[in-house]
Amino acid sequence: MKLSEIKIEPELMMRVGINQEIVDDYAQALLDGDKFPPIILFHDGDDYHLADGWKRYYAHKKAGLEIIDTDVRMGTYEDAFDYALVQANHANGERYSIEDKRHALNLALEKQRYVEKSDRDLAKMLRVSHPFVAKVRKAVGKQPDSIEVTRNGKKYKAKSTKKASNEPAAPEYEFTQEDKVQEIASEMQDIVAENEKLQTRLAVVAMEATPEERNLAQARFDEMEKTIKTLEADNRVLKASRDSFQRECAELKKQVTYWERRAKKAEKEVA
Repeated sequence: MKLSEIKIEPELMMRVGINQEIVDDYAQALLDGDKFPPIILFHDGDDYHLADGWKRYYAHKKAGLEIIDTDVRMGTYEDAFDYALVQANHANGERYSIEDKRHALNLALEKQRYVEKSDRDLAKMLRVSHPFVAKVRKAVGKQPDSIEVTRNGKKYKAKSTKKASNEPAAPEYEFTQEDKVQEIASEMQDIVAENEKLQTRLAVVAMEATPEERNLAQARFDEMEKTIKTLEADNRVLKASRDSFQRECAELKKQVTYWERRAKKAEKEVA
């Protein structure tokens, strides 16, 4: 399909921005003859909505290639949005940053059907922790009157604990070191699982794939390995920061205890 036939809608890109370095690498790989998986489009009869494959799209543009492989599925803009939110990007080498996750969640909370989801359901869809969802949702004031819950395979509407209408709006939420540690730990678990799956796939690819497919698989494996190393380094830094905060807190508690004893002693002497 021609790139010019694809409708570009920024709200379907669930990341904060495009990683230009990866786009440049992909563009060079295309010029070198490498093949990439097709991008995923949803066709509503009029427009082709890009749901997955933004870096591949822009890599083709940078490489001067007008034709791109596509996987076209029948569906509306909303179908494309659902796919982009829940399925796209979660299985490739460039992991979502915390900012990306927050951006995707904010986009979802603009849709009533997602506002009515519980924190845990949203967290499962977006592969984040439910406290993360709760804090962001509270910060943007997207707490519903009722939420959709599923019990014994049936869906029900349950009353939520929405804040009172006269309660002042929550300030913009700032992520703490603890939030970052928690999200990175979740990322690490996902990556380890994906890494194990990829190793199995690589073993199969090595026996059955074409040279181009093997090169692409190796490139993805290398990208995944770099991401793991980066996250491990970030995790160590954040853990050190957390440990430092804990030590400071313990020291402050000791000081409070000391001054409490001094105050009680002084009170007895005055009495």
